[in-house]
Amino acid sequence: PPSRLKREKNRCYRESAVALDALWSSAAAAAAAWMPPPPGTADRVLHAPPRSVLVIGGGEGQPSLPFATARALREDRPLPFLQGAHWLPLAPLVADWEEYVSLLRRRVSTVVTGGGDIILGLDGLHHLALARSLVDELAPLDPERRHLRFFLDIHLYVANRFTFATVANLPWLAGRLLFAYFYLEAGREDFTRLHASCGEAWPELAEVDADFSPPLFLSAACLRKQHGEGGSCPPGCDRLWKRRLRDRDRGYLAVVEDCVSMVFQEGRIRSATS
Repeated sequence: PPSRLKREKNRCYRESAVALDALWSSAAAAAAAWMPPPPGTADRVLHAPPRSVLVIGGGEGQPSLPFATARALREDRPLPFLQGAHWLPLAPLVADWEEYVSLLRRRVSTVVTGGGDIILGLDGLHHLALARSLVDELAPLDPERRHLRFFLDIHLYVANRFTFATVANLPWLAGRLLFAYFYLEAGREDFTRLHASCGEAWPELAEVDADFSPPLFLSAACLRKQHGEGGSCPPGCDRLWKRRLRDRDRGYLAVVEDCVSMVFQEGRIRSATS
């Protein structure tokens, strides 16, 4: 009955309001209680590079991508090496999460056990639990918190200091979080305001440079299957595909890798050959 639906709707609103108030209070407390990394951890000597240089080369004929896909890890493609460290921006969407985690653990362990430094870009809330497990596993090899560190990437929206402090105060990121990229849609005035409110003791806040080409969207629906092959996977599919698309005067590059679809603005992504 409509009367019961209305009653249930109002109950949902009330309970949601209570939950949101609790979350907001928790975030505000985290921002107010932000503390620098504990003594003995590595100094923050690495700084945010232009996001446009943190790209992973594709295979033959394939474009470079702004994060390390499962295929890139599987094929041991070179990672960007800057400021004496390897940089590995995590893929926000993958077809097989368990495989991706296994490949990532192998790559990170190889670098750390070899005495190298690796910086992982956390690009979604699900990456926080992954970061925690990696820290726990590698802590005996990295007591100074130098070999494995992190940054917050473009899809982990840092739009205010409450979000920033909540993530930065997670115990397993203490002393390991280098910086966060500000969210893409923000203007210069928004960045300046948040940068001023954080203070010098916080991790670095960085703007995304104009040369960076983010994915306009990501999808688990395979464009090759749906639009290139008439709704069916072709026999022996290599799970790689790219096509140039046009919408009036706008051009785009559609890329499929391991059944994950990505679309970029044409001319903005490196090595995007036909």
